Amino acid sequence: LVSVPSGYREYDLTTGKMLKDITIGEGIQSIVRLDNGHTFLASKRDIIELDGDDKVLATHTVNMGDFFRLLRINHDGNFLHTAGPTTVREIRPNGGIVREIDLAKITPESSKPYFAEQLADGNYLISTGFGATVLLVDQDWALIKSYGGKGKVEGVETHFFADAQQLKNGHVVVAHWSGHGRTDSQKAPQAIEFDQDGKVVWTWHDAARAGSLHGIQILE
Repeated sequence: LVSVPSGYREYDLTTGKMLKDITIGEGIQSIVRLDNGHTFLASKRDIIELDGDDKVLATHTVNMGDFFRLLRINHDGNFLHTAGPTTVREIRPNGGIVREIDLAKITPESSKPYFAEQLADGNYLISTGFGATVLLVDQDWALIKSYGGKGKVEGVETHFFADAQQLKNGHVVVAHWSGHGRTDSQKAPQAIEFDQDGKVVWTWHDAARAGSLHGIQILE
């Protein structure tokens, strides 16, 4: 499942064959699929909700701001998105602001955060972008622990932490973006795995096979 500017596509993981190509809007840059089969597509201007047959159920007109990257939906059905140079926000489907957090108060190097996502246990995972940190915060958005940091990852020159995922064993894997240039993927590992103590247990670096990563999904 992947978003494209005009909508979204689905591919077969085994064959690579495209199974579905849905055109529904423009400027789409994030997608969420819920357990009930509904799909949410988000641009900087609005969030489109589709049912399991890809029919539009609702269009939520929301100003996501110039720093919007990924949409996520929490357990209450509210939307989570990056809203400013250092802020992450929770909003209701009608656009009303529930709360927001200034990541610079936790990690001063934070800049252009990438996403915030609520985990199964109710805590939240947040990527600080150029802060090169993934934060684990509680339901009140108070810091529990952090992973990475500028100049704090042994053997890795950290640049920008983008998409991340908490694994079943509690480890966190992050996509490590290192620049727009064609050769920037040579600078540093493209994926990093941290254990629950924040120590690096695995990295992946293959500049010949992939460029700088900003998205990652571990299949467990």
